[in-house]
Amino acid sequence: MPLVEGEEPSPLQRLAVVADSANGVGAPLDLREWLFVNTELTIHVHRAPVGEWMGVDAQTVVGPDGLGTVSGLLFDRRGHTGRSTQALVVRPR
Repeated sequence: MPLVEGEEPSPLQRLAVVADSANGVGAPLDLREWLFVNTELTIHVHRAPVGEWMGVDAQTVVGPDGLGTVSGLLFDRRGHTGRSTQALVVRPR
């Protein structure tokens, strides 16, 4: 689905959308009870992504004061293409 109506996203734009979703994918707490607000997103790619299908394998660590980090391995149809990181603020809903 296009991020901007009328524009077809590039593979890199698709990868960025998937990377941005890592905080929900890797959530260690129930999303119905907790908010995971990513305050920044960093993406590193070691090759340009290709195609339409992207994926992320994400892990989240939440500290005792409600701060956390997310690390994600990013994939396209050819395999691993990069990594992402996010800083989080975690709060009850």
